[in-house]
Amino acid sequence: AETAMLDRKQLGLDVTVIVHVDLIDESARAVKAFRDKITVRGDVQQCYGVTGTADYVLIVVVENLAAYDAFCNACLLHDTNVRSFTTHIVMDEAKRTGVVDIPER
Repeated sequence: AETAMLDRKQLGLDVTVIVHVDLIDESARAVKAFRDKITVRGDVQQCYGVTGTADYVLIVVVENLAAYDAFCNACLLHDTNVRSFTTHIVMDEAKRTGVVDIPER
């Protein structure tokens, strides 16, 4: 498979946000509904179900803070299954790669 690393800034995508999401209902049906809504969005670059204080971690890439606010309104603020979410605005991207080291066997 081929991949390309694009310069987000050149594309006008100036804001990267890491979002921790805590759900109220973690049943299979409720989790599927949340995942289905989130994973179809182009601004959600990554979505991980995780352990710990959050149920999901999202990587969201948008043009500006107004676009992130629109994302929050569309996906998080009015979702009755979202207990809370925490926003982390990326200030310094120290490393971003799509390369995976394959261990020798």
